[in-house]
Amino acid sequence: MEVVSYFNKQEFKSGEFLAREGQEHSEIGFIGSGAFHLFKIIDNEEITVRFACKGSFVSAYSSLITRTKSKESIQCIQDAEIWTISHETISNLADDNLAWSKLIGLASDIQYLELEKYALEKNIYSAKDRYEKILQEHPQCILETPMKHLASYLGISPRHLSRIRKE
Repeated sequence: MEVVSYFNKQEFKSGEFLAREGQEHSEIGFIGSGAFHLFKIIDNEEITVRFACKGSFVSAYSSLITRTKSKESIQCIQDAEIWTISHETISNLADDNLAWSKLIGLASDIQYLELEKYALEKNIYSAKDRYEKILQEHPQCILETPMKHLASYLGISPRHLSRIRKE
């Protein structure tokens, strides 16, 4: 059976949700086009903790692996096409095939590294340095990301981000 047959193609418009905080999320997706932001509501404010852009995996990962309610929401910020696969399907495939087991390990490693990178960079680099770094790593995605989400990710106001962009 072809690999693609295990995945479901889904299309999202900007503003639509892949996952919502407080609900169980049991899929992982590979982004073919578009972008998402992963965020948490704290004191009635959206705090963006990660972006997922074309060519990357997206999931409420802790919900996926623990089968509990998600601690974050995932919202489309640029019209997107993703290919999703359920946790159950992945587990069944991994039981029967070493290649699938390795793919799961790779996706897990990527998720961990993204979170570690965010935590380290937020504590070590200035907002300007983090902006320049993310712009260098994902230029197309970041240039098309709404300023309010990018500012939230950087931990600054949209006005401050506007000043950084002008420099």
